[in-house]
Amino acid sequence: MLNPKRRLWLLCCVIVLIIGVFFRCYNIDKKVYWHDEVFTSVRVSGYNGQEIVNEIFTGQIIQPQELLKYQKITPEKTWQDTLDKLIEHPEHPPLFYLLSRGWQGIFGSSIFSSRSLSVVISFLLFPSIFWLCWELFNSINISLTAIVLTVVSPLHVIYAQEAREYSLWTVSILLSCAALVKAIKSNKRFWWLIYSLSLGLNFYTSLLSVLLALSQTIYIFLSTRFKITKTTINFLLSQLGAVLLFSPWLIVIYENYGVLEHKTSWTNISKPFIELLFAWGLHLISIVWDFHPSINLFIALIAAPVFLLFITITIISLYRYTTPKIYLLITCLIIVPALGLILPDLIEGGQKSVMTRYFIPSLLGIQVSIAYWLGTDKFFSSKLRIGILSLFIILGIVSCSISSQADTWWNKVVGYHNPEIAKLINKYEKPLVISNNRDINTGSLISLSYLLEDKVRLILTTEDKIPIVEKNGFSEVLVWNLSDDSLIQFQEKNNCSISVVEGNYYPQLWLVDFSA
Repeated sequence: MLNPKRRLWLLCCVIVLIIGVFFRCYNIDKKVYWHDEVFTSVRVSGYNGQEIVNEIFTGQIIQPQELLKYQKITPEKTWQDTLDKLIEHPEHPPLFYLLSRGWQGIFGSSIFSSRSLSVVISFLLFPSIFWLCWELFNSINISLTAIVLTVVSPLHVIYAQEAREYSLWTVSILLSCAALVKAIKSNKRFWWLIYSLSLGLNFYTSLLSVLLALSQTIYIFLSTRFKITKTTINFLLSQLGAVLLFSPWLIVIYENYGVLEHKTSWTNISKPFIELLFAWGLHLISIVWDFHPSINLFIALIAAPVFLLFITITIISLYRYTTPKIYLLITCLIIVPALGLILPDLIEGGQKSVMTRYFIPSLLGIQVSIAYWLGTDKFFSSKLRIGILSLFIILGIVSCSISSQADTWWNKVVGYHNPEIAKLINKYEKPLVISNNRDINTGSLISLSYLLEDKVRLILTTEDKIPIVEKNGFSEVLVWNLSDDSLIQFQEKNNCSISVVEGNYYPQLWLVDFSA
């Protein structure tokens, strides 16, 4: 039988697990359905952005709800339409989106339904990280500690509630690493096959999985001291199998490489070093502490160095008290993907390393190293370990409690201010909103349409056309997120002036005055 302390520990784990599951399910449709999620639904429904522009951005007066038809699966658009649109955008491998197509075919295309697939997948995080820690440390205590750390981690909760591939990627990363450790220990063909399939699953989930494969390759060669062993050969054959499995999409990438470069060109826009530094700090603290809906760079600046010191201590502990096959895997998982994002930004300029979601492999490695440090009794008393773990749990629960009540959060990026913009528009009696397909406007306008009331009307045009507008029948005319040149042309063509609608938001909203 279990002793009282063990029973209490298991009870605490169950309670924290229930809390984590609750936060993943609670208010799932409350936060803004932002630009990237909108395009998940667009492609799953078998459309692309150009179709929407051709059909809707015509200069005619429309209702916001007319934009939402591109967010729903209909009999007119088949699975083949969905696949065709995914092929047009090779920067996002198709696995999650095809799963979403099947899911929405069963449960509908509401925001709740679209996000619930990610929530359900995120539940697999718990057995996956348990398996990895068990294979590494053969310790129930460390494995349970890892679950406790991730179940209320604010980072994993916010991405579990997003209709994107990141919860699937999180699970597939853990499965790939666990299968690799199992294959090395057993050296059986079955487990090398499982590893190969799990790595292929990663490739079909995110192109950034190439950094995961690279980290595992470096790990194998370091752990074998660059000798050609049976393990090395089996590993290379397994990776080759994963690449062959992914080869159909590699052909898609090759044939549409220009599109991939265009769609990812925004990552090449340079950011000041201080902004990169602050973002790296945010990545670190977000796994345990996330109290504010905006990116609070000041808190990141203060807290990140302390947390970085703590992480360094855990990695040193792995090096001193575990075998090379253990600490090398975790260290490579932390360092290689992170450097693969950070170094190009420092050397060539760019902002790939600004995105927290791109660091998921590294952040998972950090959580495994913390789980080891807190789950073993080699370093300090059980009371101190319990105290630190309790602090992390409390910080996570408080963070998730705050986030669960918000209508936006920092991970919503270009859609962060849409709830505030929608409130400003909805406060008018019968407003008309003018906009065009500039930059990210198509997705953001659909995102806004979820929040706009029925009384609102829209006139949407292509960027090269300036509409002539009459106020007749509308209480106000508003202009949203036009370029400076388009704003000048709009005023000249309509003989009017504009003024900024006051508020703390972006992109800008202007009120049109025809009496000027």
